[in-house]
Amino acid sequence: MTISDASSVIEMSATLSIAFVAVEYVKSYTAILCDRFFKFNEFITEAFKECRDMLADKETLKCIKPITIEGKRTNNAIEKVRRNNESLTKEIGTLEKQKTEDIKIACQAQSMSSLCLFQFLFSMILLFLSAMENDFPFFVHLSSIVLCLLSIIYTIGGWVLGERKEPIRLCDFSSLRHSVWSFIFILILSILISTLFSFIKCNFISTYLQPIWWFFLICGTLCCYLNFIVFIFKINKKAEAFKKEVTTDKDSLKQRCKVARQQEQDLISTQRFCDGLKTD
Repeated sequence: MTISDASSVIEMSATLSIAFVAVEYVKSYTAILCDRFFKFNEFITEAFKECRDMLADKETLKCIKPITIEGKRTNNAIEKVRRNNESLTKEIGTLEKQKTEDIKIACQAQSMSSLCLFQFLFSMILLFLSAMENDFPFFVHLSSIVLCLLSIIYTIGGWVLGERKEPIRLCDFSSLRHSVWSFIFILILSILISTLFSFIKCNFISTYLQPIWWFFLICGTLCCYLNFIVFIFKINKKAEAFKKEVTTDKDSLKQRCKVARQQEQDLISTQRFCDGLKTD
């Protein structure tokens, strides 16, 4: 097997990766996942619909007429219920709109752009090495082993540490500059190690590593594609945490709507009772 045999797969990973370097593409990617795949916007709509459905509609409240009970008119009670209903309805709408906007921010993959840039640079160097493979097979294969191994380690590190709220000072995987400098360091290290062992005979490398260099190539290339799959799970995990916040806010609103609904029902029941007495 040669690197050129996998060139089309590497080219595809490079194309996909460079597309997601732009922040806007990452935002679109997360927005589509949240809206169409995980249906979190639908969850938010349904959550606040529960609160909205507990309240009486405006037409029903308009039909409540003031009556006199033991010499006291119910005007103030009716007006209070209407104001409370209007206030809660407005608050539900505002909170629903806010949560719909907040989920776009809460689910953003901070490190996805930088990791995609790293994967793009990685793929381009593999394609460059494929052009040298026929003339310098040992150097290219050893370089591929080191490059792929270090790239896999870097990518896994990005998956684990990339979404921290407070990134580690020297491991800021959300920074494009960090991914570029990290790749340059890995590339130089790969070249130095490969050059060194090209002049020094090592039985371990010749016997054990050289025959399976293609395994590292496959793993490194697959890592580029796994990057997108991993971020699906990471975005889902973020959104699930956000759903708990939405549920907490919904439960708090439902409790207030339940109290408001009871007050509305008391007035409506009283109105019906009085209307029944008049017809009798």
